[in-house]
Amino acid sequence: MKPKLSCILLVDDDKNCHFFHRRIIMLTDCAEYIQEAFNGAEALDYLKNCRDGRQPWPELILLDVNMPKMNGWEFLDVFQTFSDAEKSQTILIVLTSSLNPDDLERALQIPGVKGYENKIFTKGNFRKLLDLHFPHYHKSEQACFLDTTEFRNGRSTKDSAGSTVGG
Repeated sequence: MKPKLSCILLVDDDKNCHFFHRRIIMLTDCAEYIQEAFNGAEALDYLKNCRDGRQPWPELILLDVNMPKMNGWEFLDVFQTFSDAEKSQTILIVLTSSLNPDDLERALQIPGVKGYENKIFTKGNFRKLLDLHFPHYHKSEQACFLDTTEFRNGRSTKDSAGSTVGG
């Protein structure tokens, strides 16, 4: 049983989403490394470094659709040209605030896209994602989960380790 994912790549132009998703990932203690990219081009640069062995290959990519410079759809077009061995190492989840049902249909028709979620991820959504796509992930009994409802309402709360978060 593998205790942690080697790397999670967050691709989103919103700094707040990075903060929030990084916090959930850190509190769940499910990844050795968290990499951030603010558009598809930065994500592709990171993946090129992974090919050279300079960075760990992401087992999970959380990808926003609407970003400047290179959006999520353009990133996915390029990612489809990667080798099957590279693509098979990664679970791609599209995150978006779009309510357009065409985006959902488009995302799920792209090979390799394993999910389509509204951002911001909640602790429940993230737990389900880990359970579904990473059944080998060993959940530490000490893993902490952020109460996202309290965080979004602007109230501070305590995680299961007693640390104050949010506020």
